[in-house]
Amino acid sequence: MKTITKDQSGLLHLPMAIALILVTLFTVGTLGLLIRWHHLAKTQMTLDRRVGAQARKLKALQKQIEFTNRIITADRAAIVTAVAAPQLLPALKEALTAEAMVQDGLLLRWKAEQARWFVRWAPSILPDAGWSRPPPDVIGEQALVLDPDRSRIVIELNKGGRASAAEVTRDESNHWIARYARPSALMRFFRASHD
Repeated sequence: MKTITKDQSGLLHLPMAIALILVTLFTVGTLGLLIRWHHLAKTQMTLDRRVGAQARKLKALQKQIEFTNRIITADRAAIVTAVAAPQLLPALKEALTAEAMVQDGLLLRWKAEQARWFVRWAPSILPDAGWSRPPPDVIGEQALVLDPDRSRIVIELNKGGRASAAEVTRDESNHWIARYARPSALMRFFRASHD
């Protein structure tokens, strides 16, 4: 076995010090990346959760409006057929007006949701539901009509270099569905500018 002399005793200190510095730098860099990825993943999950919740609310709103539209259509048909029994007309017209007020309340609640969203996530805006009411005719209030351009409504959100999107649309069987979607080109631009 060879013994290390006094002038060779520091020979291993320099390579070990360099190796220790490299391992420390690698560990600190890896830890920094892990912390950054954790922050990005947490931000993405928050955005996905918020967008998904709003998409589910919008889907429920669309279904409620269609349900009340069927009731309004039935009420209007009952009013037309109630000519034979005029004593039923006031009650039927009140039911029709009440159902129209329910729809107006649903749309007003969505407008309030849009305002809360804008206050929390400005400059991102929550899209309009796409329904409008034609003016009343001789029978009374009419059912809401969906704007044909609003059969697919996209909700998008961008924060901290991350973007999320969901769409509310109709499936093949004409039922409203909510699902995640790709962010638009504008959202990808914002995302790229923050990375």
